[in-house]
This record gives sequence, structure tokens and C-alpha cells, in this order.
Amino acid sequence: MFTAEDERNLIEDVSGLGVALLVLLGIRRTGQRVEFDKRRGQFVVDGRRINWRSIQQLLNRLGIKLRNDMRQITEDLFECRVDVNEWQRTMDRKITSGHWTAGALALGGIVAAKASSALINRINKEKRFADGFRNDIERERVSQARAVYRAGSYADATRVPHSVLEQANAVTQGANRAYRIITAKESCPGCLKYGGRWMPIAEMPPIGSQECGSHCKCVIVYEYRA
Repeated sequence: MFTAEDERNLIEDVSGLGVALLVLLGIRRTGQRVEFDKRRGQFVVDGRRINWRSIQQLLNRLGIKLRNDMRQITEDLFECRVDVNEWQRTMDRKITSGHWTAGALALGGIVAAKASSALINRINKEKRFADGFRNDIERERVSQARAVYRAGSYADATRVPHSVLEQANAVTQGANRAYRIITAKESCPGCLKYGGRWMPIAEMPPIGSQECGSHCKCVIVYEYRA
């Protein structure tokens, strides 16, 4: 459930990434006409289509900001500048803001994202992982360095729901083929196996399903029947 508090937190968490992002999410209104072509899974702003590269740039910037925020609050915890309850509230907040943003970019805005049970389930799942992370910290099972690195991985995980929701929409809208673009300098065997060629969309494994998991940097694009 997307609450008023979630919206306030999201605006604060992503405001540094520019007004354009808030406009696409449907949170900030300007004189621009913003539409979403569900058939192609693309935003259209004043008649201009926003391509996948622009969306990926927004996701990359979002990931960097969240990663820095999550690592910083984890350092603060180990340096005794915050307690574990404040740490978990911040982690849960960043997880929630990141996933709502990623989902909204895949589905055409916050209104569409709010209706996605798959996205809500994903947010709850990530929060449960954070509960386990807290338990490991409290039991002193992780070093400070390892905990800071692990905290950043939660930011990487926001790319997964974006791609999974985008792929599900592509299937629903009649896409017949998919192409996995490998963007990382080093990719796992699964991504290399499925990357660099067109294939039936039903045979394309989603982002996050291969050995690299939520660290995957691949992008999947789709071809639609005429």
C-alpha cells in the first residue's frame, strides 16, 4: 500500500535526481503533457518518446543515491551515531522509495504502481531480507566493512522489479521477441548465454534470475508484432 508518508519520503529521497523524474512518476505537475504508451512500455512527453536509455540513466542515478544513503546509515550505525532502530527505519524507507520509483518507471507512474500486487510483495520481501540483515548485525555476524557493502546491495535490487514488471507488461501487450543487452564489463555465464541475440520472449529469463542475481546490469528490450 502506497501511503501519504511513502509519497513524502519518495519525494524527499529522489528530489535530488531532478524534476523530470517526479514528472514521469506523476507526482509533480508541469505544463508538459505526459502520457504512457502501455503497448510499447514507453513514456511520451509532449509527443516525444522517452527511450530505454533515458530510463536506465534515471535508474542508475537512483541506484547510486540509494547506495550512498544506505551505506552511510550503516556506517553511522557501526560508529554509534544512530541506533539499530533508526538504521532499520532508514533502510526500510530507502527500500520502499526505490522500489516504488522503479515500479512506477516500468508501469507508467505511481498510480499504476500502486495497483501492482507484485510490486507490493517485492517491497515486503526486501524488507524481510533487511530484518535478517539486522539480526546478523545484532549478533555481530558481519564486520563493518561487510555490512556497508551489503547495505549497498539493497540499492542494486531496485533494478529487478523494474525489469520484471516491464517484461510482464511486454508479454501482456503482445511483444513476441526479447533482446538482452549486456552492459557490464564482466557478466555471469547466464547473462552471456542469453545476451546479444533476439529470442522468443517466453524463453528470456528475467533480470535477477541468473547467477549475478540482483547485481545484474543487463537491459532487456522488446520487439512487438506489427
